[in-house]
Amino acid sequence: MPRPARLSVIADQIGVSTATVSKALAGKKGMSDALRDKIRETASALGYESPSGERVKTGNIGILVEQRFLNDTISFYWNMYRRLMAFLKDEAHFGILEVISTGDEKNLVLPGLFQENKTDGIIVLGNINREYRHFIFSAAAERGKPLVFLDSDEARMDSLCIISDGYDGMYAMTRYLTGMGHRDIRFVGSIDATSSILDRYYGYNRALKEIGLDAPQPIPDRDGNGVIGIALPENLPTAFACNCDSTAAHLIGILKKQNLNVPEDISVVGFDDYLFPGFCRVPLTTWAIDMDAMAHSSVDIITGKTSRAEPGVLVIKGRMVIRDSVRQLN
Repeated sequence: MPRPARLSVIADQIGVSTATVSKALAGKKGMSDALRDKIRETASALGYESPSGERVKTGNIGILVEQRFLNDTISFYWNMYRRLMAFLKDEAHFGILEVISTGDEKNLVLPGLFQENKTDGIIVLGNINREYRHFIFSAAAERGKPLVFLDSDEARMDSLCIISDGYDGMYAMTRYLTGMGHRDIRFVGSIDATSSILDRYYGYNRALKEIGLDAPQPIPDRDGNGVIGIALPENLPTAFACNCDSTAAHLIGILKKQNLNVPEDISVVGFDDYLFPGFCRVPLTTWAIDMDAMAHSSVDIITGKTSRAEPGVLVIKGRMVIRDSVRQLN
């Protein structure tokens, strides 16, 4: 059996010093990304092992996302992806994006990031269906590959999930509406679409229960492909609690076509505090999730910068942002 390559062999093949090779394999800065990637690829190809006996890491982190979450270039998940890439670069790592098609998800097709084994770990961005989620989790476990689910959770699975405080946040938003005198409040969101929307609906439900009100059925806001579409109820409430800012902006546009103004006629709150500039004409009261903290935590864990957390759910807290989309009732 051939002996693993030494640092000097790698250095001679590339034409750099052994010190440069050592820095690259340790993930230290001081060289271009292209050179660091070349050193790591060469070391891996030559079978280099660290003093502890471990194979050299690639420096690549896979990012998996379902296609329906990237329907447009201003989506929440494009923004989260960009933040992940920035934090990975700060840690001398490179992110490789793979978009999962609806067909591959349905037919349990293993992503190429697993098949080619070119990554040190994988971040799954957004909510994939339960069967495919377990399929991905099992594939990662078999390969000893770290896996983090970002903005999605599955309490019954022995995995690590990082989510925003959707339940507590929407509870706080609904209590804000009731504190402003509203009692007829409708939740807007397709609760079967993602676990995040369902968490927010539960928070809304609890806030109403606490003041003796039964929550009406939620108003769906999207189809199975994630395309936003809202049908107004026949009897309009005094306020809408929307599962995200994009839904809130669409709703405000629909109300405007009915000659209804926000907040003069109807109040609206959103969630996420993420909208493309100019997308909504009304300054929206919303719950700001900490996207930087969510992305940074994912990168720190998947790259081993911090000790890997125990399997479970890590909840990143957000904050309320009060603007001009809610009217106080007498």
